Amino acid sequence: MQIPGPWDREIFEKQRRKEPSIMITALCIALNEADYIFQMLMSIYPAVDKIIIVEGATKYAVRDTVSPLGLSTDGTAMLIQAFINCLDTENKIRYIRAGWVDDKTVLRNRTLEHVPEGTSYLLIADGDYLYIKEDI
Repeated sequence: MQIPGPWDREIFEKQRRKEPSIMITALCIALNEADYIFQMLMSIYPAVDKIIIVEGATKYAVRDTVSPLGLSTDGTAMLIQAFINCLDTENKIRYIRAGWVDDKTVLRNRTLEHVPEGTSYLLIADGDYLYIKEDI
């Protein structure tokens, strides 16, 4: 069957590929989340394009549960690094160790500094949040 009128397959293919793509970036702040961080990453990894994790403590943190550098003491960092090394096959995760800050707003803003260009949606996914893919 002949397609009526002028038609160029190459132009058609280029136009078809120009559909806007949606990019979802998850923003996570974490401190002593060893009980949940691995499951949280498992729950969001298939549904998002990028994950920005910032680890740090606020000046309000209980001092004996935080390292002198303002970082986790319960293995959170090891679990995040294990996930990156073993399961982050698409290089989605960016992990920043911020340390001591004044408040959570500083940590949240630090995640925003690393949002990649082209991001359509942001997902707040703190270290102890669990998601269902369909909900994302």
